[in-house]
Amino acid sequence: MSHHFILFDDIHYQYSAEREALRGVTLRLDHGEKVALVGANGAGKSTLLLHANGLLTPSQGRVVVGGATLTRKTLSVIRQTVGLVFQNPDDQLFMPSVEEDIAFGPANMRLTAEEIEERVVRALQAVGATELRHRSPHQLSGGEKRRVAIATVLAMEPSILVMDEPTAGLDPRARRQIITLLRTFAHTALIATHDLEMARELCPRTVVMHSGRIAADGTTRELLDNTQLMDRCGL
Repeated sequence: MSHHFILFDDIHYQYSAEREALRGVTLRLDHGEKVALVGANGAGKSTLLLHANGLLTPSQGRVVVGGATLTRKTLSVIRQTVGLVFQNPDDQLFMPSVEEDIAFGPANMRLTAEEIEERVVRALQAVGATELRHRSPHQLSGGEKRRVAIATVLAMEPSILVMDEPTAGLDPRARRQIITLLRTFAHTALIATHDLEMARELCPRTVVMHSGRIAADGTTRELLDNTQLMDRCGL
């Protein structure tokens, strides 16, 4: 069975008794799919992504990655399989230098120094940030931080890539670099985004969320051209 698929099975999640953020979300991505997750602010996109590798635990339902249900016992393995890029790169960068941030994950995988170095180099090249290697993350621009945050995940060589607003705050050149990178990512990708043009260009399939539920799931062109659906879901 392929370890590149991910299933959200009847996911419910409440931040409080008054606020149910996810209301029975069922979604499966198969090997090699690139799927855009779109919806207005508060629709539940980021909350769903945080379930992908166990940062949040559903109050009901389950997450399955490659046939393994996400539990405390499977958490470490699944986190190596599912790479999550946060919406705010500052949540992902905490080491004194860019190279140390990128090396952190591979080092915790008990890789050799040579393997870690190779992964750092490849990840920096992939996001076009080789010149940032020895910089402090705190001295980078917002766009530079975002590229480095993506590199920290790519260095883990995940089979499934989950990204929250990867092009937000990027200038046109950096945005194009990220789109090119995602196009060449050969495995499974779930991308939450307000960048509908990127979704149209990159993702054959789109899932629309509204008020904690999936409002539509289909081909990107058909859904994004459905003005009634877009209006109803705040898009």
